[in-house]
Amino acid sequence: PGTMYGLSSKGWIDYQLFNDWFEHHFLRYIPSVRPILLLLDGHSSHYCPETIMLAAKQKVILFALPPNTTHISQPLDRGCFSPLKQAWKQVCHDFLVSHPGMVVTRFQFSQLFSKAWMSSMTITNIVSGFKVAGVYPTNREVILKQIPDSSSKVAQENGLVFIPLISPYRRAHSYAASSTTRTTPSNDKDFSEAESKQYQKWFEENANIIDNDRYNVWLAENHPNHVWIHPLCTIGVEQILKVPEPLNTVATVKPKSSGRVMTSHEHIEMIKEKEEVKKQKLK
Repeated sequence: PGTMYGLSSKGWIDYQLFNDWFEHHFLRYIPSVRPILLLLDGHSSHYCPETIMLAAKQKVILFALPPNTTHISQPLDRGCFSPLKQAWKQVCHDFLVSHPGMVVTRFQFSQLFSKAWMSSMTITNIVSGFKVAGVYPTNREVILKQIPDSSSKVAQENGLVFIPLISPYRRAHSYAASSTTRTTPSNDKDFSEAESKQYQKWFEENANIIDNDRYNVWLAENHPNHVWIHPLCTIGVEQILKVPEPLNTVATVKPKSSGRVMTSHEHIEMIKEKEEVKKQKLK
């Protein structure tokens, strides 16, 4: 009872199926209180102008989750789909065991899937999905804790302090603090003109001449605060790799990499503009 069926020519959901579900099923069974929040992923079928306009009229907020985040931010993914898959496998297994030689076809699908659905899409699993996704009760820390620090993880696995192109950029002073401090040898501090020129050249080239006692004496006298730093430790990834210049384009209303409220005033105005452009092209 209350089940709605739909199909498409390609076997995948499209914007027409989504619109029919929203208009004839979702709006029919949701509470009368408004506004209502509906969380969606970024599938193209959800970007239907008719559905978005209807949702705005019915005071339903359509919020598209950021791409590549639904595995941690979508309640269905977190609390319901896994139990549903397990239940579906079990009912199919039980059917095949009790009906040797038969396979599951479209004629048995509805009956079998109904058993899997009723056993997995429970109130407990649904509430748990919203909780572990940080939606309700609202808790952003639940999501942030699940975002791994790739650089620290690789460093722990390999026992490395600095990993090129992975470790965060570190400035020179962080390496200078951990470098070996030189002591001033008790050599004669009178340097010839040739020596001074040579040492000055080495200093400007940031040469690593740590075994030359005379050069260390000259450094201590002329540059007492100098500590040699490896050149690779003073540059960031952006200096190694050529980063393309940003294009001079007008920013969109919402970046594609973030979530978006599809029923917002700005998004609806954008839809109206696109529809108007389509009408102009058809004339």
